[in-house]
Amino acid sequence: MDNFEAIQKINKRSYSKEDIKLINEDKSFLIQKTWKDVNRGLNSIKKQIDFDEISVSNLLVKSPKVYKTTIIDGLRFEAIMEYVEGYSGSDIALIGTREVSLNLKETLSMLINKNFENSKINCINIDLFTDKLEKIILVLGNDSELKNKLETLKSNFLKDKFLEIPCGPCHGDLTLSNIIVSRTSSLNLIDFLPTFIESPLWDIVKIYQDLKYGWSYRNLKGHEKESSKIFFLNCLPSQIHIYEKVFKRQILLFDALNIARLCPYIKDKETRIWIINVLDNLLSKLS
Repeated sequence: MDNFEAIQKINKRSYSKEDIKLINEDKSFLIQKTWKDVNRGLNSIKKQIDFDEISVSNLLVKSPKVYKTTIIDGLRFEAIMEYVEGYSGSDIALIGTREVSLNLKETLSMLINKNFENSKINCINIDLFTDKLEKIILVLGNDSELKNKLETLKSNFLKDKFLEIPCGPCHGDLTLSNIIVSRTSSLNLIDFLPTFIESPLWDIVKIYQDLKYGWSYRNLKGHEKESSKIFFLNCLPSQIHIYEKVFKRQILLFDALNIARLCPYIKDKETRIWIINVLDNLLSKLS
């Protein structure tokens, strides 16, 4: 693999706002990632470093090693870490076997269960969520259709003064774009994301975004799209239904808020249609 090919793979699988570069050191590839927000970078890397490697049967789940971190001029945070060669996002489905889908299903199940076990139920003031929605609405410009949908979502949040949710560890952005299936079949979690409130509910709704609603394969066509849809649905952890029963309304609200947070980043017609369709479905369930 040459330098250009490796860079292309990184750019394809990364949806991060941070600056990501491939560097060559002692004839080995490394990832250099730079955050413009020091605290965001520190919290992201802390999650990555603190992640405990999981080994079950022949399945190994880990995160890339972090070799060095630096705060630059008090304004930026930089991390040098292991580069993992493999597949992520929609590419997993295109090369995926039944074994890969079962490994992903088991991995996601283990992560969710572990995070819920280490969480505690807290009452969170609803203003924390509505403030986020108001900021999103402000940057949507003249898109009255999306604004109206987010105002409806805000009204659903305002039915309560507080929301009882499990607070505890989470990846923060658990999509297949942030899971790399390596050539040795290990699963590697990347791009851990600090959230405004740490809850394993984020991981459930991020899994839905990818596996249930098809974010990663939304731009595929024909046979490739149908194959990816079947593969991803087979990766859905079955025990999510248990959490849906216990936290039904909370998951619907988190799910809709997660989709709403994608609105400012719409760049094409297909993504806009995808977001509107998912929001319509969630708002219908909330009404």
